[in-house]
Amino acid sequence: MKKNAGSPNAPKAKSGSLLPLSLALFFVVMTAFWPAVHHGFINYDDPDYITANTHVQQGLTGESILWAFGRTSETPNWHPATWLSHLLDYQWFGLNAAGHHRTSIFLHAASVVLLFLLLNRLTGRKWRSLAVAALFGLHPLRVESIAWLAERKDVLSVFFFMLTLLAYAAYAQFKVQTSKFKAGESPPSLLHSPSSRYYLLALFFFALGLMSKPMLVTLPFVLLLLDYWPLGRLEKKTVWNLAAEKVPFFLLSIADCVITFNAQKSGRAINEGVPLSYHLAATVVSYARYLGKLFWPSSLAVHYPQPAHWPAATVLLAVVLLLGISLAVFRWRGRAWLAVGWFWFLGMLVPVIGLVGIGGLSIADRYAYLPSVGVIIMVVWGMAEGTKLWPRREIILGSALGVALLGCLALTRRQLGFWQDSGTLFQHAIEVTGDNDLACAKLADYYFHENRPDEAMALYRRAMQINPRLEEPELNLGVLLYRNGRKEDGIQQLQQALQILPDSAMIHGNLGLFLASQGRPDEAEPHLQTALKLKPDYPEAEVVLGDVCLKKGRTEEALAHYQKALKLRPHFPPAEHRLQSLHAA
Repeated sequence: MKKNAGSPNAPKAKSGSLLPLSLALFFVVMTAFWPAVHHGFINYDDPDYITANTHVQQGLTGESILWAFGRTSETPNWHPATWLSHLLDYQWFGLNAAGHHRTSIFLHAASVVLLFLLLNRLTGRKWRSLAVAALFGLHPLRVESIAWLAERKDVLSVFFFMLTLLAYAAYAQFKVQTSKFKAGESPPSLLHSPSSRYYLLALFFFALGLMSKPMLVTLPFVLLLLDYWPLGRLEKKTVWNLAAEKVPFFLLSIADCVITFNAQKSGRAINEGVPLSYHLAATVVSYARYLGKLFWPSSLAVHYPQPAHWPAATVLLAVVLLLGISLAVFRWRGRAWLAVGWFWFLGMLVPVIGLVGIGGLSIADRYAYLPSVGVIIMVVWGMAEGTKLWPRREIILGSALGVALLGCLALTRRQLGFWQDSGTLFQHAIEVTGDNDLACAKLADYYFHENRPDEAMALYRRAMQINPRLEEPELNLGVLLYRNGRKEDGIQQLQQALQILPDSAMIHGNLGLFLASQGRPDEAEPHLQTALKLKPDYPEAEVVLGDVCLKKGRTEEALAHYQKALKLRPHFPPAEHRLQSLHAA
């Protein structure tokens, strides 16, 4: 096989010379994202992960650690490492958002430096590696993963991803060295060889990465890509031999896929009943949109609505683009970095690209976090190799890189500004995406809590017009009406919402609460019972149902419901107060 540009045999920079560059890179990335430290929490997922999560707010205790490793009801994912990260942050910073933001920024900056060190170790191309890492680290598509504290799983999983690849690179390179022992010499034993220790370390980091975010399930395929280039291991081994070497990695991925699929299904996060043709169209269009946002990162939003259908012309253009790039990569297969970068991008997006519809998402900026590395490698190596014969090449490439980095920095700072609070974030999302049901609902929530009821009601109704099956505006409009003195209107709103969403535990629970508060226990009880059937871990409904039972003279049942509420949420004040009153009586 012809040696590819950037093979491991190229001269490598001394480790000492990498330290100033690593520190400078770390400082620049930290500085770029530092304004996020002055931002607060967002009313989208941050309550589930931090601000309203009573388990996280226990801090790091034996009980909370066991909870983190269990199947939690807060999110339809299993990511105990992410929960432990939030527990540790709360232990240190409480609800001071600045501390949580500092952790996320630090993890991202550290990952950027690790990427630089990884590429330099693999290729020996210091300046190209630095360019890839800097473009990756400063790109505005990174903002969502870093500024949104609920996306801690992103920055944490990427950190472990980079550590996994570094450990694997060390394993593979030591493996090459041990294969060069002369006849009569004995290589180190399996347990004591450096290569085995690095292999186990890579497995360990990979497990931590999967326990941070399941999107890393495609990492074993990335390892195979690195075997091709820049490690060049296909020169001496077959694909099957290299794949067999990755069996433990594949087994971890398969196990995590099963756990994640079951968690997503039980959390009703998978959109069932959608035609395969729609998923296929969404897949090719999403790939093209991600490429577009990488090269022209404008109109970025926290949520992109999923359209009812994709125009045939849009799908056709996306197919032509993807086929064109794939054919070019095949045509220039001697340039291995093109194939590795392209299949890195395509492969790492597979879990979130639309083949399985999750959560009504079209695309998401955060999903491009790791996949974008592949495209950036293609661009940087392509420019470096394609300009070899140009006069004053270093000045031209340096200037182009400087302009690109300054542009990224300016756009990143601008995008960070939209994340200062929920109102600014969702107002911007509506401005750049138009009819955005989730953004309307979340902006309405913001106005609700800012005591601006008229604006909140208008936005809830707009969200319901766009998507009548969205639970949150249907529920919150009823709550807002009830709390603003229009009690019967609030009850009627929730009753109407159940015509559209009969399986909503939250609507049943709140309707039961309102009916009970209005002295209508007979009407309230069936709604509360239904809410608990749909959502067994619902302590608020347990307390209200206990109140209803108490009003009807069923003291033993009331006691059981209060005790169940305390079991679900230890130290839950409403349940504690009612139990104290019962015992005092």
